Amino acid sequence: MVYNNTRENHDGIQTLFVSGYTADIIDTKGIMEQGSSFLSKPIMPNEFLIKVRKLLDHMRKEAS
Repeated sequence: MVYNNTRENHDGIQTLFVSGYTADIIDTKGIMEQGSSFLSKPIMPNEFLIKVRKLLDHMRKEAS
């Protein structure tokens, strides 16, 4: 799966998994890698922007 290889090949990368499935289905199927952020569709634009901002802030904090 391309998604899993991304985290393996890029240490410290933050990932945002977006799906039409609910979080419990994602957990049951084992699709999403542990430590990733998740948003379920439909997503409001402001919800998406807030989540991306949090991921970027987290990356900046870890880099300092």
